[in-house]
Amino acid sequence: MKPAVSVILSCLCFALCQDDEPDYDNLLYGGIWRLPAPSPTLGEEDISKAVETAIAFLEQRTRRNLRKPDGSLRPYTVQNLLKMKLVFTSDDREPYLHSVMSQSNKPQPMSTLLVFGSTYTFHITWTSKDFVFGHNFIVTMYPKGNFHIFAHTSTNEEFSPHRRKNQTTVPFHEESSSSVCSLLSSGGSQDAALFATRSCTLRRADVLRDLHSCDNSPQGSLYTDFGAQTVTKSCVKRSDIYLNFTVMTYNTWNFNSRPEKGSHHYVDRIKRLGQVINAHKPDIIAFQEVRFEYQKGGKLGPNQAQHLADMLQGYQFVYQPAQLQPNSVKDGRTEEGVAVFSRYPITSHHSLPLFRNQSNSADLHQRMCQHVEVQLPNQKTVHIFNTHLSLSHEAREQSVMEMWNYMRMFEGAAILTGDLNAEPQENAIRYLREKTSLIDTWQHLHGNRGGYTFNTLNKALTKRIDYIFVRRQNNVHILDTEVLDDGKRGEKAASDHVPLVANFGFS
Repeated sequence: MKPAVSVILSCLCFALCQDDEPDYDNLLYGGIWRLPAPSPTLGEEDISKAVETAIAFLEQRTRRNLRKPDGSLRPYTVQNLLKMKLVFTSDDREPYLHSVMSQSNKPQPMSTLLVFGSTYTFHITWTSKDFVFGHNFIVTMYPKGNFHIFAHTSTNEEFSPHRRKNQTTVPFHEESSSSVCSLLSSGGSQDAALFATRSCTLRRADVLRDLHSCDNSPQGSLYTDFGAQTVTKSCVKRSDIYLNFTVMTYNTWNFNSRPEKGSHHYVDRIKRLGQVINAHKPDIIAFQEVRFEYQKGGKLGPNQAQHLADMLQGYQFVYQPAQLQPNSVKDGRTEEGVAVFSRYPITSHHSLPLFRNQSNSADLHQRMCQHVEVQLPNQKTVHIFNTHLSLSHEAREQSVMEMWNYMRMFEGAAILTGDLNAEPQENAIRYLREKTSLIDTWQHLHGNRGGYTFNTLNKALTKRIDYIFVRRQNNVHILDTEVLDDGKRGEKAASDHVPLVANFGFS
């Protein structure tokens, strides 16, 4: 099918299927309705315990002594506090109401919301005459009284006050930290629940403005045909590279992966996964199929993002749920999403819900494009876009257009990576290669040979569905890319995918 015809059909399909799309303005992510708590304070017991959990997490990972000689905590401040109740929605169009019996003297049926815990976002700062120590956290609670870390980032771990004047990095707690979200908010509105911190989920209507208009001319900037340009390998000398960094993409095969003979098998497998990663020590890692799964994970507990953080000491990380699984009503909170880990400071993070047609049986789960901004040495910034695309051809072809439109909002070095669930000859991948300024790093260096990352349940890997794309930019170069296949198969494999890693350089 010709690319132009494919684009027109995608537009027509979007117009016909709009009624089957979720209500993205009110969804936090698939299956979860956003319900911000009004005016949360540290005086509330659950919020106080969420902060205590973050501090305990930090104390295990920092050289800075946060306690006085008597064992009490040094004074700290908590800013940008946001509490979000996680309200279940069965159709992604309205909150789900279930019947319970009232607790009155004469019990009678009543309808109430089904809540799967809460999520808390905040910034903690310790300040003294010698240092400023600030960290950002996302903590989730489920079930009641059980707290788990979903994100930990920090721009400047510690520096003296006289150095602050010369810092170019903007601390999270300053008002300007939400400028990206404010810029993208409709009409410049300031939705406190959405934009209270620099961590936010962007409203699709603002990001995708004019994208789905079927009368867009092919000459428009979105459809500029880069495919006619010949991509040549960079001839930059290694001596011209003054900064290089590595990016890995890795699908973790979630908690439902085989074998399921007992919880200890997951503990063993996650250790193998950590060994694969630590053997290479990439600077930035994009994970897919990361799970929070109540009552699973064995002795490690339900939060896979924190399992990875425990193995990857020295990395900051952000986990972005994409979908609360339907079995949560019966089995307890079960959700899947994407995560980015970085050895360098994560200065902001956002996410974009991608197109979903709920009437399509191949499009059962909501998908996200996670955006993480990483500050490399010498104040260089790279934008990482991490995703796990749908099993539906229709959704993938729509999603890649949405993601490219999203990426174009951010200037500078940009990398799109993830499990795209599509092989190189499919329309979604052809769109990224031919209709955008993105370069498929594997194809750029190796042509159409190899690059297989799936499936370790078989004796041989036969599919290339994991990718690292980089936006064409004169001073950013692809130095190397490789598949890290350790040869493990079946029960011995860390995941059903093997990771792909690329090395980039700035000149």
